[in-house]
Amino acid sequence: MTNIRDIAKKVGVSVSTVSKALNGYTDVKEETKKKGDESCKRTRLLTKYNG
Repeated sequence: MTNIRDIAKKVGVSVSTVSKALNGYTDVKEETKKKGDESCKRTRLLTKYNG
């Protein structure tokens, strides 16, 4: 099962950056958000957070 650490490793950022991106913080670059979103969709991580 994929977790937030796996996503961070794939995207090349810290776990806290992925967490901030998933929670809508504005201090994360748009490019990083897109990479994280794509990776989450591919691994279905978002279903875990969205119920």
